[in-house]
Amino acid sequence: MYWKQHRAYKEDPMSNTDTWKEELPTKGLLSGILLQFHMVNASAIQNYYKSRLIDHVTKVEVTDGGTETMFSLTGQESKAQNWYDEGKIDHEMAILYGNKTQRTTLYIPFGRYFKDMDYMLDLSKWDSVYLELTNDLTTTYCADKAAKVDVQLITAEDLSVAPVNYIKNYEWRNNKPKADAQYVYHKLPTRDYIRRVMVQIDPDMETTGAATSDPKSDSFNLKFMYKEGAEVVWDHRPKDLMKSNALDYGLIKTRGRYLQSTSQYIDTAVGYVANEQFSVMGDTASGTATAEAVMEESNDRFQKMKNVSAGATAPEFIDLQTVGVGYYHTMVLFDAGLKSIDEYLKPGSGLDAKGPVDIEWYGHTDDHTLRTCLSVPMPQGEA
Repeated sequence: MYWKQHRAYKEDPMSNTDTWKEELPTKGLLSGILLQFHMVNASAIQNYYKSRLIDHVTKVEVTDGGTETMFSLTGQESKAQNWYDEGKIDHEMAILYGNKTQRTTLYIPFGRYFKDMDYMLDLSKWDSVYLELTNDLTTTYCADKAAKVDVQLITAEDLSVAPVNYIKNYEWRNNKPKADAQYVYHKLPTRDYIRRVMVQIDPDMETTGAATSDPKSDSFNLKFMYKEGAEVVWDHRPKDLMKSNALDYGLIKTRGRYLQSTSQYIDTAVGYVANEQFSVMGDTASGTATAEAVMEESNDRFQKMKNVSAGATAPEFIDLQTVGVGYYHTMVLFDAGLKSIDEYLKPGSGLDAKGPVDIEWYGHTDDHTLRTCLSVPMPQGEA
């Protein structure tokens, strides 16, 4: 047996505000799909929020071309799942200013980790399989078709016995609180064993790039409960959950090159910041700055400058590294890791089950969306 990495589509252009959809091979054991996105930024992208390409990938899906989905997450959710699977952020060049090229790598897994021998998608069990990538890009961020994707298929060749199951990752529910001080309830499905439960508290954003109301603050709370609330697993503030996750997965480290601004916020992608360092950078010839660039004191994901470099030829950008917890405001509530399927969460009603399994989110404000994402084993040919 050997691993094959086949480039199915090379730097294929994606039209703005559209779905890129292409068919995959009709046979083979697919361990995963490696996506390498890049785009040439619009000239003033640094003046806008959501400047990362991945922020505009609203759906990453593998489907049968119709209603069945074998993978379905947003770009941000996919990046977070990669982090929890692999313990690292895949290659990313977040060069977020005008006319420069930014790049990001995303992996669609059908196993528990990269090149998992026990779980793969058997393409022959489907009449057809498609990769579908939906974006909401506009010319504010890049010219039409300036965003491109390179698609590489990771397959197991000459494997004597195909795995019985593949791992399906998908967004189960997404809801906003109906008003301030209201709850959101997500009851998990009962038919599948669940390997992982991940949630994202996805904040609404102002045009300045600031969160309308940061849902990781002490006023918000999440409960994760078994047996209709009889067994409470978590009853925590988001930042407590994020810090607990760090014991399992480690700290997040993100990097990017951003505009210096006292009004336009930087999205570090880190839900609760512990530390950050930056150096000033210039896109043109620089002289001696007459004022020093200084970051505001903040532990929030969205950051801005207190002072910017001043002077006729002062450097206008910074290269920033951020360390913390809660990648894209995500948290893991249950994870069986590499354990046997016998130790996966069973949300049904049998003797060894923990159902009904409930998530209860208290929204101190209503300026965010609770997204619940599940990772489950599925028999070949089923979704």
